[in-house]
Amino acid sequence: MGTREPNFAIFAAIVVAAFAAMVFLTASHDALSARQRVTGNEDHAITLDEAVKYIQNFKSNPTAPSIKGAFFGRGILDKILAQSGCLGIRYYYAKKDDGSPTVILVGVDSS
Repeated sequence: MGTREPNFAIFAAIVVAAFAAMVFLTASHDALSARQRVTGNEDHAITLDEAVKYIQNFKSNPTAPSIKGAFFGRGILDKILAQSGCLGIRYYYAKKDDGSPTVILVGVDSS
């Protein structure tokens, strides 16, 4: 069987339909310094439009991801996983409008 890249607009529509209250997250490429205090309740939420735009930015100019790591607080991960039917979290490499790398997290169901 050959592989083919799915149409992103169709995929996005399916995801939105499956998770009306979907939470998209973004992680800064900046590493947390040892001096930064984390609480687990950091706000990483972005809009659906921002998520689609950042992923399309990456797809239009794909490069080897330069993100070495990121931090997501437990609070937002719990919020994603608490969505009805959510079985896990999928991540996408993306680029912000300024070209900085980021990661988008999406809760997924069985389909």
